[in-house]
Amino acid sequence: FRRVLFRSTIDKDGTKKLTPVFKVFAATQKLSLQKIVGAGNQLQLQLLNKTALTATIELVNAGGAVVAIQQFNLNSGLVTASVNISNLTNGIYYARIITTEQAPIIKSFVKN
Repeated sequence: FRRVLFRSTIDKDGTKKLTPVFKVFAATQKLSLQKIVGAGNQLQLQLLNKTALTATIELVNAGGAVVAIQQFNLNSGLVTASVNISNLTNGIYYARIITTEQAPIIKSFVKN
């Protein structure tokens, strides 16, 4: 967690103002999305992990509403996570992969 002092936050009288506290993520990611495939009623996400971790996959519709959520315990290496999308109507969605280790990964997909 860091606070940052930007030039624009120094008043004319020299008073300094700090930004709110925010979380800083390291440049190296422990998890990356290799491929996303909609196969029938399953959405398959190929993930590459540097270490075993827990990830939450949220499916979000174009309006921003979370329509499905599933948690996975992922081993290290190349793994596939499958999410049932049979109850989703046709349209554009976003898969949001969330861990406590890094910023979320967001990728769009189309359900036909």
